[in-house]
Amino acid sequence: MFMVCTLPMLLWHYMGMKEWIKNKKVYITLLACGVVIVGICSVVLLIGVKKSAETDTSSVVFIHNSTTLPGWWAGDNYSPRDERPDDTNLATAQMTAAQGSKDVPGACFATFSYFDGEVDVTNEIEKIKSSLVGGDTPLEKVGEYRRAMSTFEGVKDYTLYQYRVVDASKLKSVEGVELGYVPLSNGYVEMRGYCEHTAQLSDTLPVFTVDGINIKDKAQDKA
Repeated sequence: MFMVCTLPMLLWHYMGMKEWIKNKKVYITLLACGVVIVGICSVVLLIGVKKSAETDTSSVVFIHNSTTLPGWWAGDNYSPRDERPDDTNLATAQMTAAQGSKDVPGACFATFSYFDGEVDVTNEIEKIKSSLVGGDTPLEKVGEYRRAMSTFEGVKDYTLYQYRVVDASKLKSVEGVELGYVPLSNGYVEMRGYCEHTAQLSDTLPVFTVDGINIKDKAQDKA
């Protein structure tokens, strides 16, 4: 199931706090019903409104452990489905993790989304690759890594694919992109990473490990 159009909402709720981050600015735009990151500038990064726990009806939650993942910070979990309950294409849980700190952000960030249903990983990756560049600027594969995520169904291994935007001007200096999927029994996790430069993608690898961002079932978490 493909819903790249949810990224503007995710960035608006970016980090789950109502404030400005100094020294960086991310502009976003829609392209071919997709999302293109069109700038990381040294001014400010707009981040969105905090969603209260009372409005989050998702059955799962992403977990960030700052002790095992230093150098990154994460926003609140957010459920786009809560705003549009009938739209089954929307993620039921999302979280964004950013390199650096609230005051001094780094050059990369990663997004984590949980969707209901099944996923064809190969087809989904091809759709997202096409939408990110509008179909006219290819993504060149630069590597793939075996990663792992701790889930409510145990530790799951998966492949993280990394790409270079061949014409970086199309994404206004966002050159590095990465994608990964973790299929689960009743849904799946979609992971994306974005960096100003392709070489910086290696800095995101700790995020995509059992010591990085993981996912729990809320019912199990309370047990």
